[in-house]
Amino acid sequence: MQAGERIEALTRRWIAAGKNVYVAKEPPFDPDDGGVPPAMWDGEPDPSGWVRWRATEPRVAPRDLQRVEERIGAKLPPLVRAWLSTSSIGPLESDRLRLPALWSDAPLRDLESLLDAWSPLERAGFVAIGEDGLDAGPLCIDLQARDDSGDARVVAFDHEALIALGPEACAQREKVASLAQPRFASFAALLDALDRS
Repeated sequence: MQAGERIEALTRRWIAAGKNVYVAKEPPFDPDDGGVPPAMWDGEPDPSGWVRWRATEPRVAPRDLQRVEERIGAKLPPLVRAWLSTSSIGPLESDRLRLPALWSDAPLRDLESLLDAWSPLERAGFVAIGEDGLDAGPLCIDLQARDDSGDARVVAFDHEALIALGPEACAQREKVASLAQPRFASFAALLDALDRS
């Protein structure tokens, strides 16, 4: 199965299981505001403002992926690229992790917020791709721990430990690597765990 097909299959199963509920974006539907944009609503929001999201055509263009890769100074693993560019989807989350939404009106906004928040880690070879549900810190791919397919190990950091360490030390692999808590052997293993959740 190709990387994009794997992401599409996971998304279909996620939606079929009813895990695609999130807060609806409110008027004036500003892309900078959070929530499901109307183009992704699968029906009308309920009285509490929750709505089912549906996967729509991808909005992440190759130039957007190139911009992210230029920022981090490396190619993203193929399966991460596929997750970012296959469809516009809501967040994928379990009690253990959360991958940000790729909303159709601002597909990389949530990911770029994570990258901005934890940017010193990029220089140490760790790229934030989500949030860890166990320690409430960034979930990162370790670009210096790749397998033969180009996939990367997934680690988590305790945000309090990173804050205590400071941005300058977080940018130095020899100082921050000991704080990396292994979560998944690869991004593929992360997707498998989401599929089972």
